[in-house]
Amino acid sequence: MRFCKHFLIVLLLTNISPITWKANAQNYRLTIENEVQISDRILDFELYLLNINSSRPFELSGVQAGILVNPAIYNGGTLTVEIQDNSSELSSFQTPTSVIWSADQNAIKLTPKMPPGAGNGTIIGTSAPGTRVCRLRIINTAPFANETADLSFSFTTVPYPTKVAEYISGVNTQLISDNTYCYSNAENFILNDNAGPPGPSEIIVTANAGQSKTYGQPDPLLTYTWNPSLTGTDKFTGSPGREPGEDAGTYTIVPGSLTAGPGYNITFVPAEFVINKAILQVTADNKVRFYSEPNPELTITCSGFMNNDDKNDLDILPDLSTLAVNDSEPGIYEIIVSGGSDNNYEYHYVDGILSVKKSDQEIFFSGIPAGLRVTESHLLTATASSGLPVTYKSSDTTRARIAGNKLTIFADGSVTIKAKQEGNNFFNAAPDVSQVVMFLPAFGNVSSLFTPNADGMNDYWLIPDIDQYGTVKAKIYNRFGRLVYESGAYKNDWDGTFNGNPLPAATYYFILETSAKGIVKGAVNIVR
Repeated sequence: MRFCKHFLIVLLLTNISPITWKANAQNYRLTIENEVQISDRILDFELYLLNINSSRPFELSGVQAGILVNPAIYNGGTLTVEIQDNSSELSSFQTPTSVIWSADQNAIKLTPKMPPGAGNGTIIGTSAPGTRVCRLRIINTAPFANETADLSFSFTTVPYPTKVAEYISGVNTQLISDNTYCYSNAENFILNDNAGPPGPSEIIVTANAGQSKTYGQPDPLLTYTWNPSLTGTDKFTGSPGREPGEDAGTYTIVPGSLTAGPGYNITFVPAEFVINKAILQVTADNKVRFYSEPNPELTITCSGFMNNDDKNDLDILPDLSTLAVNDSEPGIYEIIVSGGSDNNYEYHYVDGILSVKKSDQEIFFSGIPAGLRVTESHLLTATASSGLPVTYKSSDTTRARIAGNKLTIFADGSVTIKAKQEGNNFFNAAPDVSQVVMFLPAFGNVSSLFTPNADGMNDYWLIPDIDQYGTVKAKIYNRFGRLVYESGAYKNDWDGTFNGNPLPAATYYFILETSAKGIVKGAVNIVR
């Protein structure tokens, strides 16, 4: 290599505080790659940094480079140098931002940025050629001479040294820089060797991996990277596309309408575009039924449909189940939703509730016959629709009493007889059913009850309108047929005693011999 014929190009990133440099083991390579003549006056090349020890990460602290160029390529022209936009793969803290061309030293000076601090440096790639530091463009005001550029690194202070620093155990550490670790892999071809203008530039466009969307959503803008950079103000127009289809699945990203103009031949590297399933919330609808009824139809409500889909569009509907059966006790039972599947939806289940309530019931109460008299009895008949037993209640137990379903009349007058069913764990209480019954005296209007307790009220057996009976001879017997009272001219004056002693509360039977109405028989109750 003819160093006497070279000049130095200096790349300037920014003015920064100097890095502390210390020698250390070498785990890197800094190389010049991809030398490409864009036109008869433009030459591009790239700088790459490679971690050659894949067993441990290489965290970049800083990089600077002095690059020598064969001055024979000037051909009477004046050179300038540019950093191509979006060409660096370093972090935003370390991406080169400016370059200085030193014509008197024939040098490009690439100065380091301020070290970003341990943990913030770029992690350098381990696959060759590594991580791209930047792409540089040399522009000549005259066509290049038919010479090789002979790009190479400088390691001396003058014109400018090439250096690389790494964070090792958190310390900003300079590495050894010489032509063992820093060298050119450029093709070093003869510039303007072909007659006529150069043909279209070859450029590789790579669709970015990991691009996706959710079913039913619009496609995102598909992204890509390219190498090498476009020339000057050249830019891409159009955009990549993908295989048609909107169902969840995997589709190939294709070039679509993407172009960089007639000056470029694009080689497109596809990637997969994934349409992920949308989330569909499947909720079991709450239901209510009554004891002994069959379960209602179990149904679901879905939320999250896309593209005007509905349940009819689902591949396999979820299953619904509950532990409740017809004779399950009233209470709360889970409605469980599970299973099913669909190509475009991922089911998220929400269980529901089946409320089994007590059933209602009603009472059917047969009519109590009219005209029942004192001392008579009647068997009450009532049934509940639930099949549960019915009980009865008298509104006045001095006139009518009930034992089981047997009604016994003790005194004339109006009484309300009520049929009841209180319910249980399975049935609600039935509405009461009542009948109002008018009981008659045993015969005529002879009183069938009196209360001889010396309170001044109803203490004597009363025959209303006794004068209408004429002369009344009265005989009263107990239930054993024993005569307990006798009067030849009864004047409503019997106080329920026998030989001066109070008779026990019971039913007694009378025979009246009247001069006006003949013989009257019946029963009278002593109530104490």
